[in-house]
Amino acid sequence: MTVNGPRPRHVIIDPFQESAYANAGWDVLRSAGLDPVATLMSVPSSIALPRLLSEGFVADAAFVDGSHRFHEVFVDLYFLRKIVRPGGLIAVDDVWWPSVHTAVRYFERHLGWTAISDAFRGAPIGSGPHGQGEQEVRCKAYRLPEMSFEPPFQDFRGF
Repeated sequence: MTVNGPRPRHVIIDPFQESAYANAGWDVLRSAGLDPVATLMSVPSSIALPRLLSEGFVADAAFVDGSHRFHEVFVDLYFLRKIVRPGGLIAVDDVWWPSVHTAVRYFERHLGWTAISDAFRGAPIGSGPHGQGEQEVRCKAYRLPEMSFEPPFQDFRGF
């Protein structure tokens, strides 16, 4: 979502909005009169995000609630890092899943993403999805570094 630009713009990426949800979310957004600033992209994020990047789209923030497969989460975060402005925010849903947590961990460890500890207040949702017994939160927000950079490949560490 871009809010500080000359024209606010909200982009929703949901390949299942029509087929699985009968456009319920999109219809509510339109009935609220937000369709002039909103765009629904009914394709997978792995197609939509590179397209937005190639169009020069820049966002202040993003919310990720997509696939829970590691490689798909990683691809989403990879492209969002290039789309969300330096110092911007990326919120990620379902970080308690090992696949999602592991993808996010890479960006924390190698690219300077900083978790915002009190972004989603409230009680933890309970034990992790595979019975690890730890208290987990569902969503986490991350602030991107003020300057974008590429780490040297020699500095790679496991995550």
